[in-house]
Amino acid sequence: MNLTNTKNSYLALSLVSILLSACGGGGGGGGAAPGTTPVRSAYVANSGSNNVSQYFIDVTGALTPMNPATTSTTNSTPTSVTVDPAGKYAYVANSGGYDISQYTIGAGGGLVPMTPATVLSGAAGSAPISITVDPTGKYAYAANSGSNEVAQFTIGAGGGLLPMTPATVASGTGFPGPVSVTVDPTSKYVYVVNQGSNNVSQYTVGTSGALTAMTPPTVATGTSPISVSVDPSGKYAYVANFGSTYISQYTIGTTGALTPMTPATATTPGLTLPTSVAIDPTGKYAYVSIGSGVAQFLIGAGGVLGAMTPPIVPSTGFTQQSITVDASGKYVYMASQNGVISQYAIGVGGLLTAMAPQSSVVAGNLPYSITTAVSIQ
Repeated sequence: MNLTNTKNSYLALSLVSILLSACGGGGGGGGAAPGTTPVRSAYVANSGSNNVSQYFIDVTGALTPMNPATTSTTNSTPTSVTVDPAGKYAYVANSGGYDISQYTIGAGGGLVPMTPATVLSGAAGSAPISITVDPTGKYAYAANSGSNEVAQFTIGAGGGLLPMTPATVASGTGFPGPVSVTVDPTSKYVYVVNQGSNNVSQYTVGTSGALTAMTPPTVATGTSPISVSVDPSGKYAYVANFGSTYISQYTIGTTGALTPMTPATATTPGLTLPTSVAIDPTGKYAYVSIGSGVAQFLIGAGGVLGAMTPPIVPSTGFTQQSITVDASGKYVYMASQNGVISQYAIGVGGLLTAMAPQSSVVAGNLPYSITTAVSIQ
């Protein structure tokens, strides 16, 4: 591959790929049809052990490892995992290579590799670090951080990814390039965070799923942005700036273009090293994974974030990587670089409480992305 060892180390240790159910690329949803059983599950991409941890979510919201506890195959340095809206398929971006692992969600929620097990995301060195599926379940997009591109796919029969024509569109400049991608709830717009150029690329989605850059093609962010999330109403977007002590916040206009809110940023004491933003399904609360735990916000009038009291909830892990809210809106899960998955219940007013008696579970080595899903068995 074309990436140098320095770039590979930077990707493995510094970049954070976040795919959240609240931002168009996370968990699948849906209620149970007559005579069927919904299975709630969670998946964690472990960049250091080249596998995906898989868990049941029980009635209390606690995570329990499946059997087997991890997938049997992935590729090099998986940094993002996403599930289609129907809860049938899962996809993993392998940032240390240039491909996407693809799975069906089998009986009991376990991941089963498709045939073929991987598809190319780009040329050697493209380093896909984030992947998302649009809300219609028809298209998938991957941020290729090493080649400054977004790979675009249609999802075929059986869930297999098929490259569109063209297979990629440009995004970002320099290194690292695009590191996070999400689709708005209407499936009309796509937003891509470009870490190296400190901006967000914005696209319209055509009738075939292909992306076209908006005018203007980018909007500015803070320093070293690494994830973007859209609220369930499709009116607001939020960017976690790893190099700044704040969240950039935007309104989404009628054409899909982002406009900075007033104020343009949101912060709270203790908000350092933000990595991702998860929004509950009601659109009332936002949770930000930060270096020491979770920053919790109310979403106010016009989408403006306001700190809760207390503003920060600590974590047993360190170097938080990814955060997500489950489809029920009752629980929050956060993956930390030391292999800990922190679990919280959402209480009155959106305040988080660590679950008891087990407030954390163990994932693989260097977990970088967590998502939840509901599959109908």
